[in-house]
Amino acid sequence: MKKTTIMLAAVALCAAAGAVEFRGIRPGDPDGRAGLRNPERGWRFEIGVGKLAEDPCKFTHVGDHWPFARFKGDGVTVAQAYCYLTQFHDKPVSDEKIAALEADFARARKDGVKFLLRFAYDHDPGLKPTPSLDRLLAHVEQLKPVVRRNADVIYCLQIGWVGAWGEFHSSAIGLEKDPKAVAAVVGATLDMLPANRSTMMRRVDYKINALKAMGADTNEVTAATAWTAAPTARIGFFNDGTLANWWDGATFVDEPYADDSNREFERVKREGLYTPVDGELFWSGQGEAHTCFACGIRAIDRFAKHHYTTFSLVHGHSQLDMSDKLWTIDGWKVTPVTSAELGFFGVQHDPDYFAGVPHRTAYEFIRDHLGYRIALRSCDVRTAGETATLALRFRNWGFSAPVNPRAPVVVIVGADGSCREFPVAFDCRRLLPGKDVEVAATAPKCAVGERFALWLPDEEKSVRMRPEYAIRLASRMETRVVGGRLLHFLDAPPAEPQDDGWKLVWHDEFDGDKLDETKWSRIPGNKDGKVSDWNRHTSTRPDLVEVKDGVLALVGVANADTNADPRACLQGQIWSRGKYAFLRGKIEIRAKFDNQQGAWPAFWMLPEKGKWPDGGEIDIIERLNGDNFVYQTCHSAWTHTMKRGREPRQGGKAVITPDAWNVYGLEWYDDALVWTVNGVETFRYPRTDADPLQWPFTTPYYVLLDQQLGGNWVGEVDLKTLPARTYVDYVRVYEKK
Repeated sequence: MKKTTIMLAAVALCAAAGAVEFRGIRPGDPDGRAGLRNPERGWRFEIGVGKLAEDPCKFTHVGDHWPFARFKGDGVTVAQAYCYLTQFHDKPVSDEKIAALEADFARARKDGVKFLLRFAYDHDPGLKPTPSLDRLLAHVEQLKPVVRRNADVIYCLQIGWVGAWGEFHSSAIGLEKDPKAVAAVVGATLDMLPANRSTMMRRVDYKINALKAMGADTNEVTAATAWTAAPTARIGFFNDGTLANWWDGATFVDEPYADDSNREFERVKREGLYTPVDGELFWSGQGEAHTCFACGIRAIDRFAKHHYTTFSLVHGHSQLDMSDKLWTIDGWKVTPVTSAELGFFGVQHDPDYFAGVPHRTAYEFIRDHLGYRIALRSCDVRTAGETATLALRFRNWGFSAPVNPRAPVVVIVGADGSCREFPVAFDCRRLLPGKDVEVAATAPKCAVGERFALWLPDEEKSVRMRPEYAIRLASRMETRVVGGRLLHFLDAPPAEPQDDGWKLVWHDEFDGDKLDETKWSRIPGNKDGKVSDWNRHTSTRPDLVEVKDGVLALVGVANADTNADPRACLQGQIWSRGKYAFLRGKIEIRAKFDNQQGAWPAFWMLPEKGKWPDGGEIDIIERLNGDNFVYQTCHSAWTHTMKRGREPRQGGKAVITPDAWNVYGLEWYDDALVWTVNGVETFRYPRTDADPLQWPFTTPYYVLLDQQLGGNWVGEVDLKTLPARTYVDYVRVYEKK
């Protein structure tokens, strides 16, 4: 790759002379497989803002209105924020609506997140009534001071307003077909934001036609014209039909459609280096998006080519789009991607990203490379007298550059925590993907006891001292917050981690030829009396629990002797009740399953004390029949008795490779339960302050391993296909060091 060198003045960085090299973040580093939380990039949610009870658009299509806490491990910091003004089509926006919108901006600021903001009227195609041009422009002018006041938490303002979902098509009055109207709407929207901030439009041709109508330059944005106040430089692209089908859901309408030879497609490839690009799949079950168009490596290839900054985590994702159907994003979570595959497609990536592992998932790679992923590769310091000179070498491994202006700051940190700041005259938007960039600087050298650190804060004063809004580098560096500044210390990299921060405290590898009864007991059978679906067929018959060649097998069989036991089938189950329980930590279970109708294997936990549901229940996984996914759920009086299982959502699904070994994990923290499959987070249940009943997970829990058969949920058992086995390679429990 071409190296870009930028000479700058006025910065100090390292007390000792000489170069310090920094490696990238590896999977084995602490939190090395978690999402790197950074502002204005990555997965984004879809929410309604400024909502009133009388709004015609109720947003019932979104399963979780504010799911930031639940997806903390994915580093989500952006929500596409729709503000529907439907009922104001013939009057000014009400004070109540504006107050509700201001309240949502305040909530975003409080939580350290930003909005991809879009105003719209029509939440369906051809919706009536819809505003006239004069009314629409009056709304723009009315809302302009609101947007300006809250620009600090607006990552980008999409040019919406017109047509279905604000996408500039399917308007009942055809406003999008009137060049003068388009010019007025686009010009007014650009004017809502400061001149150095960006917008987006739904299609390249919409942008070109708008620029023509405005009498503005329609040429492509290049390195020479980027980051100016010119309208063309401020209008990016949002693709609300990404990978939906052969023309991206009417995005690329000319042959050869969504192809490298399509003129609109090609323009996004080139302009996306300098303008924001956002997108979303269709909703689950709509369109054709799946293996043909949207398999993991094809999606990565598209996101890299078009330099996507943000992408919806809601559409095509069973945990968020109110669908029981596992779809495209669920599939990405279990689709392996290798370094060699990425190389074949020409997708750049840090070699450290795959260090020590044969592959990552498509979901991980997309999550970690949407937008920017900036690494500091080296800091070379030389001192002469009282002056230090240095060279910082950056590399952006992401799909795109930062969208909004941002300048680095070098901070000299004293032993007492005092900080002196030295701004660097460099715009981080110039950190284009795939290029090494060297930044040279001079400054006074450090005094004894002082250290040099790098800070990449937000430009807005209101959030500048908030670490959530600063860029976190994708390098193995000492990083901590000092006086509100997220600082990366530059004198030396931290020592190499010896482990992942977890200590093994209890385990069973199932060696030998029998069950270790110091750790487990067979769950007592129930031949009669009141039972539940999970233990209706439980039996302590010895052959239903097998240990052989380092593997536990829990067996479900057809009952050959119904005279001795009238039940049609019997199942093997074990628990650690009375022998082992733990409070907080991590449990991992490596297992695989047979695939019979009526088989219902489950790994779960119950409290030593407390009746159900008040005491809680944690289902690490449940799997039905031959499904290619597992359920991950928690229960409590909050979810069961009070029926609040969506506040927050109490469970999710994770796609698995059905016939393979998978490692099912649960990490139990004071403030969250985090489920994983093969080390990758798949669901998170956060602790809230809504009610003490919402979080009963404050006492030790014991472990249950079941091969269940039949029940209302899983359906009838096909006795002809039995026996059914659940195989367990190991159970391991860890605590944080």
